[in-house]
Amino acid sequence: MEGIRAEDLSTIGGIATVSLLHSFIPTHWLPFSIVGRAQKWTLSRTLLVTAFGAVLHVISTSLLGITAITITNTIAGEETVHKLASLLLVILGGSYVLLFLSGKGSHSHSHNQPMEKMAVAGLVLVPALSPCATTLPVFLAVGNSSSMMVLAIIVLLFSTITVMTSLVALSFYGASQLKFHWVERYDKLLVDPSPLQDFCVAVNDSRIGVFVNGKFCKDPNLTTADDFIFTGLNIPRNTSNPVGSVATLVSVDVFPGINTLGVGFARIDFAPNGVNPPHTHPRASEILTVVEGTLFAGFVTSNPDNRLFTKVLYPGDAFVFPVGLSHFQLNLGNTSAVAFAAFSSQNPGRIDIANAVFGSTPPILDDVLTKAFQVDEDVIRDLQAQFRIDN
Repeated sequence: MEGIRAEDLSTIGGIATVSLLHSFIPTHWLPFSIVGRAQKWTLSRTLLVTAFGAVLHVISTSLLGITAITITNTIAGEETVHKLASLLLVILGGSYVLLFLSGKGSHSHSHNQPMEKMAVAGLVLVPALSPCATTLPVFLAVGNSSSMMVLAIIVLLFSTITVMTSLVALSFYGASQLKFHWVERYDKLLVDPSPLQDFCVAVNDSRIGVFVNGKFCKDPNLTTADDFIFTGLNIPRNTSNPVGSVATLVSVDVFPGINTLGVGFARIDFAPNGVNPPHTHPRASEILTVVEGTLFAGFVTSNPDNRLFTKVLYPGDAFVFPVGLSHFQLNLGNTSAVAFAAFSSQNPGRIDIANAVFGSTPPILDDVLTKAFQVDEDVIRDLQAQFRIDN
Protein backbone atom coordinates (compact mmCIF):
# COMPACT_ATOMS: atom_id res chain seq x y z
CA MET A 1 0.00 0.00 0.00
CA GLU A 2 1.08 3.60 -0.55
CA GLY A 3 2.12 5.66 2.46
CA ILE A 4 -0.31 8.24 3.80
CA ARG A 5 0.95 11.71 2.92
CA ALA A 6 0.75 14.65 5.32
CA GLU A 7 -1.51 16.54 2.94
CA ASP A 8 -3.98 13.69 3.14
CA LEU A 9 -4.79 14.57 6.76
CA SER A 10 -7.29 17.21 5.66
CA THR A 11 -8.97 14.64 3.45
CA ILE A 12 -9.12 12.22 6.39
CA GLY A 13 -10.73 14.94 8.50
CA GLY A 14 -13.33 15.57 5.83
CA ILE A 15 -14.01 11.86 5.56
CA ALA A 16 -14.50 11.58 9.33
CA THR A 17 -16.81 14.61 9.43
CA VAL A 18 -19.04 13.38 6.60
CA SER A 19 -19.10 9.86 8.08
CA LEU A 20 -20.12 11.07 11.54
CA LEU A 21 -22.81 13.46 10.34
CA HIS A 22 -24.12 10.84 7.93
CA SER A 23 -24.49 8.35 10.79
CA PHE A 24 -26.42 10.86 12.93
CA ILE A 25 -29.31 10.88 10.45
CA PRO A 26 -32.26 9.35 12.41
CA THR A 27 -33.29 7.03 9.59
CA HIS A 28 -30.00 5.16 10.05
CA TRP A 29 -30.40 4.27 13.73
CA LEU A 30 -33.95 5.07 14.87
CA PRO A 31 -35.61 2.04 13.17
CA PHE A 32 -33.32 -0.28 15.16
CA SER A 33 -34.34 1.39 18.41
CA ILE A 34 -38.05 1.38 17.58
CA VAL A 35 -38.18 -2.22 16.36
CA GLY A 36 -35.95 -3.40 19.20
CA ARG A 37 -38.30 -1.98 21.82
CA ALA A 38 -41.39 -3.15 19.92
CA GLN A 39 -39.98 -6.69 19.77
CA LYS A 40 -38.92 -6.44 23.45
CA TRP A 41 -35.30 -7.21 22.56
CA THR A 42 -32.58 -6.73 25.14
CA LEU A 43 -30.26 -3.79 24.63
CA SER A 44 -27.34 -6.08 23.80
CA ARG A 45 -29.32 -7.87 21.10
CA THR A 46 -30.53 -4.59 19.65
CA LEU A 47 -26.97 -3.22 19.55
CA LEU A 48 -25.72 -6.40 17.88
CA VAL A 49 -28.37 -6.14 15.15
CA THR A 50 -27.59 -2.43 14.78
CA ALA A 51 -23.86 -3.09 14.37
CA PHE A 52 -24.50 -5.84 11.83
CA GLY A 53 -26.77 -3.55 9.84
CA ALA A 54 -24.14 -0.80 9.98
CA VAL A 55 -21.48 -3.16 8.62
CA LEU A 56 -23.66 -4.24 5.69
CA HIS A 57 -24.58 -0.61 5.03
CA VAL A 58 -20.90 0.41 4.88
CA ILE A 59 -20.07 -2.52 2.60
CA SER A 60 -22.76 -1.60 0.08
CA THR A 61 -21.84 2.09 0.30
CA SER A 62 -18.15 1.28 -0.23
CA LEU A 63 -18.94 -0.80 -3.30
CA LEU A 64 -20.93 2.10 -4.68
CA GLY A 65 -18.04 4.48 -4.00
CA ILE A 66 -15.45 2.25 -5.64
CA THR A 67 -17.68 1.89 -8.67
CA ALA A 68 -18.09 5.67 -8.86
CA ILE A 69 -14.31 6.18 -8.75
CA THR A 70 -13.75 3.66 -11.51
CA ILE A 71 -16.35 5.25 -13.78
CA THR A 72 -15.25 8.83 -13.06
CA ASN A 73 -11.55 8.08 -13.62
CA THR A 74 -12.39 6.52 -16.94
CA ILE A 75 -14.39 9.56 -18.06
CA ALA A 76 -12.65 12.58 -16.51
CA GLY A 77 -9.22 11.55 -15.25
CA GLU A 78 -7.75 11.54 -11.75
CA GLU A 79 -6.94 15.28 -11.51
CA THR A 80 -10.51 16.26 -12.31
CA VAL A 81 -11.78 13.70 -9.80
CA HIS A 82 -9.72 15.25 -6.96
CA LYS A 83 -10.95 18.76 -7.75
CA LEU A 84 -14.54 17.58 -7.94
CA ALA A 85 -14.21 15.61 -4.71
CA SER A 86 -12.80 18.57 -2.79
CA LEU A 87 -15.66 20.80 -3.93
CA LEU A 88 -18.27 18.16 -3.09
CA LEU A 89 -16.78 17.56 0.36
CA VAL A 90 -16.98 21.25 1.22
CA ILE A 91 -20.54 21.60 -0.07
CA LEU A 92 -21.78 18.35 1.45
CA GLY A 93 -20.04 18.92 4.79
CA GLY A 94 -21.50 22.40 5.11
CA SER A 95 -24.95 21.15 4.15
CA TYR A 96 -24.83 18.40 6.77
CA VAL A 97 -23.80 20.87 9.47
CA LEU A 98 -26.64 23.24 8.60
CA LEU A 99 -29.21 20.47 8.40
CA PHE A 100 -28.01 18.89 11.61
CA LEU A 101 -28.12 22.17 13.54
CA SER A 102 -31.55 23.04 12.19
CA GLY A 103 -32.93 19.59 13.03
CA LYS A 104 -34.25 19.12 9.51
CA GLY A 105 -31.87 16.46 8.29
CA SER A 106 -33.50 13.95 6.00
CA HIS A 107 -32.38 10.98 4.03
CA SER A 108 -32.88 9.98 0.46
CA HIS A 109 -33.62 6.30 0.92
CA SER A 110 -36.21 4.51 2.95
CA HIS A 111 -35.76 2.21 5.94
CA ASN A 112 -39.16 0.62 6.17
CA GLN A 113 -40.17 -1.12 9.38
CA PRO A 114 -40.26 -4.87 8.81
CA MET A 115 -42.98 -7.29 9.66
CA GLU A 116 -42.68 -8.71 13.16
CA LYS A 117 -41.43 -12.12 12.06
CA MET A 118 -38.88 -10.56 9.72
CA ALA A 119 -37.62 -7.88 12.10
CA VAL A 120 -33.94 -8.87 12.14
CA ALA A 121 -33.72 -9.71 8.45
CA GLY A 122 -35.55 -6.57 7.43
CA LEU A 123 -33.50 -4.26 9.64
CA VAL A 124 -30.15 -5.46 8.31
CA LEU A 125 -31.13 -6.06 4.68
CA VAL A 126 -32.74 -2.68 4.08
CA PRO A 127 -29.57 -0.68 4.89
CA ALA A 128 -27.49 -3.28 3.07
CA LEU A 129 -29.54 -2.75 -0.09
CA SER A 130 -29.58 1.04 0.37
CA PRO A 131 -26.07 2.45 -0.14
CA CYS A 132 -25.78 6.17 0.52
CA ALA A 133 -24.91 8.25 -2.51
CA THR A 134 -24.31 11.19 -0.16
CA THR A 135 -20.97 9.65 0.86
CA LEU A 136 -19.63 9.51 -2.70
CA PRO A 137 -17.38 12.57 -2.11
CA VAL A 138 -15.56 10.52 0.53
CA PHE A 139 -14.49 7.98 -2.06
CA LEU A 140 -13.88 10.51 -4.82
CA ALA A 141 -11.54 12.35 -2.45
CA VAL A 142 -9.17 9.39 -2.06
CA GLY A 143 -8.85 8.81 -5.79
CA ASN A 144 -6.68 5.83 -6.70
CA SER A 145 -4.74 5.68 -3.41
CA SER A 146 -5.27 2.18 -2.08
CA SER A 147 -4.08 3.09 1.42
CA MET A 148 -6.42 6.07 1.58
CA MET A 149 -9.25 3.93 0.25
CA VAL A 150 -8.75 1.38 3.02
CA LEU A 151 -8.48 4.15 5.60
CA ALA A 152 -11.65 5.81 4.30
CA ILE A 153 -13.58 2.55 4.60
CA ILE A 154 -12.22 1.96 8.13
CA VAL A 155 -13.17 5.48 9.22
CA LEU A 156 -16.61 5.13 7.64
CA LEU A 157 -17.12 1.74 9.30
CA PHE A 158 -15.92 2.90 12.72
CA SER A 159 -17.97 6.10 12.60
CA THR A 160 -21.14 4.39 11.42
CA ILE A 161 -21.03 1.58 13.97
CA THR A 162 -20.02 3.85 16.86
CA VAL A 163 -22.61 6.55 16.21
CA MET A 164 -25.49 4.20 15.37
CA THR A 165 -24.98 1.91 18.38
CA SER A 166 -24.41 4.87 20.72
CA LEU A 167 -27.60 6.60 19.62
CA VAL A 168 -29.60 3.37 19.89
CA ALA A 169 -28.25 2.81 23.41
CA LEU A 170 -29.06 6.39 24.40
CA SER A 171 -32.58 6.12 22.99
CA PHE A 172 -33.11 2.90 24.96
CA TYR A 173 -31.93 4.59 28.14
CA GLY A 174 -33.93 7.75 27.51
CA ALA A 175 -37.15 5.84 26.77
CA SER A 176 -36.73 3.79 29.94
CA GLN A 177 -36.59 7.00 31.99
CA LEU A 178 -39.82 8.39 30.53
CA LYS A 179 -43.06 7.34 32.22
CA PHE A 180 -45.22 6.22 29.33
CA HIS A 181 -47.47 3.88 31.33
CA TRP A 182 -50.29 6.46 31.38
CA VAL A 183 -50.14 6.79 27.60
CA GLU A 184 -50.27 3.02 27.15
CA ARG A 185 -53.25 2.85 29.51
CA TYR A 186 -55.28 5.72 28.10
CA ASP A 187 -54.21 6.00 24.46
CA LYS A 188 -57.40 4.35 23.24
CA LEU A 189 -59.46 6.77 25.31
CA LEU A 190 -58.11 9.88 23.61
CA VAL A 191 -60.06 9.32 20.42
CA ASP A 192 -61.44 6.41 18.44
CA PRO A 193 -59.02 4.80 15.97
CA SER A 194 -58.70 6.67 12.69
CA PRO A 195 -60.66 5.03 9.86
CA LEU A 196 -58.88 3.64 6.82
CA GLN A 197 -61.73 4.47 4.46
CA ASP A 198 -63.92 7.49 3.68
CA PHE A 199 -66.84 6.13 5.68
CA CYS A 200 -68.25 2.94 7.17
CA VAL A 201 -72.02 3.04 7.56
CA ALA A 202 -72.99 0.56 10.28
CA VAL A 203 -75.34 -2.32 9.44
CA ASN A 204 -76.49 -5.32 11.45
CA ASP A 205 -76.61 -7.76 8.55
CA SER A 206 -73.26 -9.45 8.01
CA ARG A 207 -74.32 -10.55 4.53
CA ILE A 208 -74.07 -7.01 3.20
CA GLY A 209 -71.12 -5.73 5.22
CA VAL A 210 -67.64 -6.17 6.60
CA PHE A 211 -66.93 -6.23 10.35
CA VAL A 212 -64.99 -3.07 11.35
CA ASN A 213 -64.66 -1.37 14.76
CA GLY A 214 -67.54 -3.21 16.39
CA LYS A 215 -69.97 -2.81 13.50
CA PHE A 216 -70.45 -4.17 10.02
CA CYS A 217 -69.68 -1.69 7.26
CA LYS A 218 -72.39 -1.26 4.69
CA ASP A 219 -71.43 -1.88 1.10
CA PRO A 220 -70.41 1.59 -0.23
CA ASN A 221 -72.42 0.91 -3.38
CA LEU A 222 -75.56 0.59 -1.25
CA THR A 223 -74.87 3.72 0.82
CA THR A 224 -77.15 6.74 0.37
CA ALA A 225 -77.34 10.28 1.73
CA ASP A 226 -79.92 9.10 4.27
CA ASP A 227 -77.16 7.21 6.06
CA PHE A 228 -75.49 10.49 6.96
CA ILE A 229 -78.39 12.43 8.46
CA PHE A 230 -80.02 12.36 11.90
CA THR A 231 -83.21 14.33 12.56
CA GLY A 232 -85.26 15.29 15.58
CA LEU A 233 -82.78 17.12 17.77
CA ASN A 234 -85.01 20.19 17.62
CA ILE A 235 -87.72 18.41 19.61
CA PRO A 236 -87.73 19.07 23.41
CA ARG A 237 -87.54 15.95 25.56
CA ASN A 238 -89.62 15.04 28.59
CA THR A 239 -87.75 16.02 31.76
CA SER A 240 -90.32 14.66 34.23
CA ASN A 241 -87.96 12.52 36.29
CA PRO A 242 -86.30 12.76 39.72
CA VAL A 243 -83.25 14.69 38.43
CA GLY A 244 -85.12 16.97 36.04
CA SER A 245 -83.00 16.32 32.96
CA VAL A 246 -82.72 13.93 30.04
CA ALA A 247 -79.80 13.32 27.71
CA THR A 248 -80.55 12.15 24.18
CA LEU A 249 -77.37 10.42 23.04
CA VAL A 250 -76.72 10.15 19.31
CA SER A 251 -74.25 7.30 19.07
CA VAL A 252 -73.45 4.85 16.31
CA ASP A 253 -76.36 2.69 17.43
CA VAL A 254 -78.88 5.30 16.26
CA PHE A 255 -76.76 7.12 13.67
CA PRO A 256 -74.94 4.48 11.56
CA GLY A 257 -73.19 7.06 9.40
CA ILE A 258 -70.76 8.06 12.17
CA ASN A 259 -69.31 4.56 12.44
CA THR A 260 -65.46 4.67 12.63
CA LEU A 261 -65.45 8.49 12.46
CA GLY A 262 -64.66 9.00 16.15
CA VAL A 263 -67.52 11.42 16.84
CA GLY A 264 -70.84 11.41 18.69
CA PHE A 265 -73.17 14.00 20.16
CA ALA A 266 -76.16 14.50 22.43
CA ARG A 267 -78.99 16.89 23.27
CA ILE A 268 -79.51 17.56 26.97
CA ASP A 269 -82.80 19.03 28.20
CA PHE A 270 -83.14 20.53 31.68
CA ALA A 271 -86.27 21.28 33.66
CA PRO A 272 -86.14 24.40 35.86
CA ASN A 273 -83.46 23.68 38.50
CA GLY A 274 -82.85 20.30 36.87
CA VAL A 275 -79.48 18.59 37.13
CA ASN A 276 -77.48 16.30 34.89
CA PRO A 277 -76.01 14.30 37.81
CA PRO A 278 -72.31 13.51 38.22
CA HIS A 279 -71.25 11.00 35.59
CA THR A 280 -68.31 10.00 33.41
CA HIS A 281 -67.76 9.06 29.78
CA PRO A 282 -65.14 6.28 29.80
CA ARG A 283 -64.34 6.51 26.10
CA ALA A 284 -64.63 10.18 25.18
CA SER A 285 -63.92 13.78 25.99
CA GLU A 286 -66.94 16.10 25.78
CA ILE A 287 -67.55 19.68 24.68
CA LEU A 288 -70.82 21.11 26.03
CA THR A 289 -72.44 24.12 24.34
CA VAL A 290 -75.36 25.94 25.97
CA VAL A 291 -78.22 26.91 23.64
CA GLU A 292 -80.89 28.01 26.12
CA GLY A 293 -80.81 28.89 29.82
CA THR A 294 -78.00 29.23 32.33
CA LEU A 295 -76.03 26.21 33.51
CA PHE A 296 -73.58 25.64 36.34
CA ALA A 297 -71.08 23.08 35.01
CA GLY A 298 -68.00 21.46 36.46
CA PHE A 299 -65.72 18.45 36.67
CA VAL A 300 -63.45 16.87 39.28
CA THR A 301 -59.89 15.78 38.58
CA SER A 302 -58.46 12.40 39.54
CA ASN A 303 -56.81 11.43 42.84
CA PRO A 304 -55.11 12.62 44.90
CA ASP A 305 -55.99 16.28 44.24
CA ASN A 306 -59.68 15.87 43.31
CA ARG A 307 -59.77 19.50 42.19
CA LEU A 308 -63.14 20.94 41.24
CA PHE A 309 -63.37 23.18 38.16
CA THR A 310 -66.68 24.99 37.68
CA LYS A 311 -68.14 27.73 35.52
CA VAL A 312 -71.50 29.41 34.96
CA LEU A 313 -72.43 29.01 31.30
CA TYR A 314 -74.73 31.19 29.24
CA PRO A 315 -76.14 30.66 25.72
CA GLY A 316 -73.24 30.40 23.30
CA ASP A 317 -70.74 29.34 25.97
CA ALA A 318 -68.87 26.03 25.68
CA PHE A 319 -67.15 23.95 28.34
CA VAL A 320 -64.92 20.90 27.92
CA PHE A 321 -64.92 17.79 30.12
CA PRO A 322 -61.75 15.64 29.82
CA VAL A 323 -62.18 11.95 29.09
CA GLY A 324 -63.07 9.78 32.06
CA LEU A 325 -63.49 12.58 34.63
CA SER A 326 -66.65 12.96 36.71
CA HIS A 327 -68.69 16.00 35.64
CA PHE A 328 -72.16 17.53 35.98
CA GLN A 329 -74.47 20.41 34.96
CA LEU A 330 -77.15 22.24 36.95
CA ASN A 331 -79.85 24.51 35.52
CA LEU A 332 -79.67 27.71 37.57
CA GLY A 333 -82.79 29.24 36.06
CA ASN A 334 -86.52 28.95 36.62
CA THR A 335 -87.03 28.12 32.94
CA SER A 336 -86.02 25.17 30.81
CA ALA A 337 -82.48 24.91 29.49
CA VAL A 338 -80.98 23.13 26.49
CA ALA A 339 -77.39 22.17 25.72
CA PHE A 340 -75.67 20.12 23.04
CA ALA A 341 -72.65 17.93 23.66
CA ALA A 342 -70.04 16.68 21.20
CA PHE A 343 -67.96 13.57 21.96
CA SER A 344 -64.66 12.23 20.66
CA SER A 345 -66.13 8.75 20.21
CA GLN A 346 -68.97 7.16 18.31
CA ASN A 347 -69.78 5.30 21.54
CA PRO A 348 -68.67 7.45 24.49
CA GLY A 349 -70.49 5.42 27.13
CA ARG A 350 -71.93 6.88 30.32
CA ILE A 351 -71.54 5.92 33.97
CA ASP A 352 -73.78 7.74 36.44
CA ILE A 353 -71.85 7.74 39.71
CA ALA A 354 -74.83 7.34 42.05
CA ASN A 355 -76.52 4.72 39.89
CA ALA A 356 -73.33 2.70 39.53
CA VAL A 357 -72.53 2.75 43.25
CA PHE A 358 -76.00 2.38 44.76
CA GLY A 359 -77.98 0.80 41.94
CA SER A 360 -75.66 -1.94 40.70
CA THR A 361 -76.94 -5.44 39.99
CA PRO A 362 -76.28 -7.29 42.22
CA PRO A 363 -75.80 -4.64 44.94
CA ILE A 364 -72.32 -3.83 46.19
CA LEU A 365 -71.73 -5.32 49.64
CA ASP A 366 -72.77 -3.07 52.53
CA ASP A 367 -69.34 -3.50 54.13
CA VAL A 368 -67.71 -1.98 51.07
CA LEU A 369 -70.00 1.04 50.92
CA THR A 370 -70.15 1.73 54.65
CA LYS A 371 -66.36 1.88 54.84
CA ALA A 372 -66.04 3.83 51.60
CA PHE A 373 -68.58 6.50 52.61
CA GLN A 374 -67.97 6.29 56.37
CA VAL A 375 -71.68 5.89 57.19
CA ASP A 376 -73.75 3.12 58.78
CA GLU A 377 -75.65 0.40 56.95
CA ASP A 378 -79.03 2.12 57.31
CA VAL A 379 -77.85 5.10 55.26
CA ILE A 380 -76.45 2.81 52.57
CA ARG A 381 -79.67 0.80 52.35
CA ASP A 382 -81.74 3.98 52.11
CA LEU A 383 -79.56 5.17 49.24
CA GLN A 384 -79.70 1.80 47.51
CA ALA A 385 -83.49 1.87 47.74
CA GLN A 386 -83.51 5.13 45.77
CA PHE A 387 -81.57 3.67 42.85
CA ARG A 388 -82.67 0.04 42.73
CA ILE A 389 -84.17 -0.76 39.33
CA ASP A 390 -87.09 -2.69 40.81
CA ASN A 391 -87.85 0.13 43.26
